[in-house]
Amino acid sequence: MAFERFVAASKAGDKKEDDKLKQDLLSGSWEALGEPTRSFRERHGFPATLAWALLQLNFPSFPSRRVDLWVLGARTGMEGWLAEEGLWDFLAKVFPRLEWRIRLIGPEMQDGVYRSTLVEVEGVRLKGHEWMMQSPAQPDLVVCFNSGIGTLSLSITKPWLPTVAALLKLGAKKQPDAKTSAKLRAESCFGK
Repeated sequence: MAFERFVAASKAGDKKEDDKLKQDLLSGSWEALGEPTRSFRERHGFPATLAWALLQLNFPSFPSRRVDLWVLGARTGMEGWLAEEGLWDFLAKVFPRLEWRIRLIGPEMQDGVYRSTLVEVEGVRLKGHEWMMQSPAQPDLVVCFNSGIGTLSLSITKPWLPTVAALLKLGAKKQPDAKTSAKLRAESCFGK
């Protein structure tokens, strides 16, 4: 329901309705978006969390209309499923003036391209630091959903240490504005 409302407003050039969806997202109430809480959370949780975080941060301006997003720690059964269902399109609907290229990167991710109508999604079966060593492109944005990095439990954080180190090196090249917060309900690093 929220998608249909937003798409109709975007096509009609209705900035008021466009702003209403963004306000509904910022309110944190899935019911305000016109969908039952559980259904919306399961189907749109990661894309909506990311959109909400970007709106909270007054989404920085990128030098181009294309945003290269890396989702580290991605799994075929979750983030890949969202791509198969076209649910990452939510980002394009909240930010209609941007083109999204999403790379789902993780050792539990299948390699391949997912068909989507509004965003380009690619699966990469590598650990984050392995991908960063061979990727020629720099991301605009890197997200680690539910990584457990902030838990201080060595058994959880140890596999992430090489990726965190690579992210810090990547950031040194780009001088990013990095943020990590439990308030966002996902650990994330945002680059400029």
